[in-house]
This record gives sequence, C-alpha cells and structure tokens, in this order.
Amino acid sequence: MLDTEALHETPEGIALRLRAAGAAPRALAWLGDLAVRIGLFTGLATIIALLGEAGQGVLLIVMFVLMWIYPILFELLMDGQTPASGWSACAWCTPMARRSASLPR
Repeated sequence: MLDTEALHETPEGIALRLRAAGAAPRALAWLGDLAVRIGLFTGLATIIALLGEAGQGVLLIVMFVLMWIYPILFELLMDGQTPASGWSACAWCTPMARRSASLPR
C-alpha cells in the first residue's frame, strides 16, 4: 500500500502528519474545473459571436486566458486551490483532513 501521509514540521517545531489527495478527489476537481472553463467559454463565445469575424481573434484570446491564466490566477490568489478543488475536498473529507484544514496558516 502506498504511504500517502507526509510529515511536515512547522517553524514552531510542531510535527504535522498530512495526507495527500488521492486520485478520485483530483479527478473530480479536474472535471469540475473543466466544466467551469467550458461554461465560461460557452457563455463568452455566445456574446463574442455578436462581433462577427473580429470576434474570432477575441475568442482565441479568451481561450488562452481560460486554459493558461485561470489555473495560475487561482494558484496565486487562492492558495493553489481552484474552485472545483475546493468542492471536491469537501466531498472527500477525512477526519485528518478536517483537523489539518482547521489549523492556522
């Protein structure tokens, strides 16, 4: 069996045992993020379609932002957690994950 726990020591000298996310929560988070991106793209594409041929270039920029900037933005602004990874973490919580999540950062 794989050992999914890692021991981390805080600057104060407190040892924390943290469990890494498994395949199922990561897959759910990825699928959730994909659904969010597709929804945003579809909504924006519908609006941008009103621009005609000029909208094609804008749509390519929107696609680039959704595929590349979206994860980087959440990595920087939300401690590396995209919206869907927060949803899947709640669905697959374990007592250890709850304890470690409640610790101050």
